[in-house]
Amino acid sequence: MLKFLIDENLDQRILRGLQLNVPGIEFAIVQETPLAGAQDGTLVEWATQNGYVIVTHDRRTMLKIVHERLRAAKETAGIVIVRSGFPLSAIIEDMVMLVKCSSERELQNQVVFIPLG
Repeated sequence: MLKFLIDENLDQRILRGLQLNVPGIEFAIVQETPLAGAQDGTLVEWATQNGYVIVTHDRRTMLKIVHERLRAAKETAGIVIVRSGFPLSAIIEDMVMLVKCSSERELQNQVVFIPLG
């Protein structure tokens, strides 16, 4: 099952909804780890080394870091970018589907935008 690194900027209601729908989901919240306050590049490196998929609202910075790593032929953690302005129910539904239908390996070097539609 996927493991998520929840970025500091993510709406925590999304995480709570995901926990209700996928009991036992494995995650780490950045603010509750030694990574709190770290630069996004550090988060991407840590997530990549530890097999976590990053979940964030930060499209601008995270996309830039991922593209730079890929251009340098470096592996990168999967990144899930949650778009703002969509109903929480749609976001949570798509996150649940992602968890149930994807593996860490499938998301490696990938960027997924949620909601999917």
